[in-house]
Amino acid sequence: MDRALDSDEPPADGSHIGGELPYILAGLGAACLVSMGLMAINSLTSFLNQRRQHMEAHRDIERLHVVQGDIVTLETLDSTSPAENYKFSQYSELRPSLQSHALETLELCAICLEVFQNSETVRRLTCKHLYHQQCIDRWFQGRHLTCPLCKSIYVKRQGSATAS
Repeated sequence: MDRALDSDEPPADGSHIGGELPYILAGLGAACLVSMGLMAINSLTSFLNQRRQHMEAHRDIERLHVVQGDIVTLETLDSTSPAENYKFSQYSELRPSLQSHALETLELCAICLEVFQNSETVRRLTCKHLYHQQCIDRWFQGRHLTCPLCKSIYVKRQGSATAS
């Protein structure tokens, strides 16, 4: 019998390598294609995220655009959201026995995080969020034209029927 056919060892002349080479090359080619596909997906995802962020920023700029000639002052804020004295909720005053629920009914300023006290001067914006007058005025003077909580525009501009 022929010894080369009975042996599990590869032939010494290296002829066995030629039979496995196409499989090795196909595997390497597939790995390259998969890695290029993953890089393409990653690049596309990154591009789409950057484009989305750019479009959101552009919309924000358009939304906050102040037409030339408009003068936005504290008087503008006063006309849109006049200052008023805070009055503690009547519901809480009617039920003093519900002391355990008192913390749930307290309103606080989202800027300074202080609880409103009776008769403090506050502003209720058109979106119905409530702030201390000093807090929201400072926010406004920092050139913010949106509510700190919901980002709705609260400054009425000339020619606008309402602030949204």
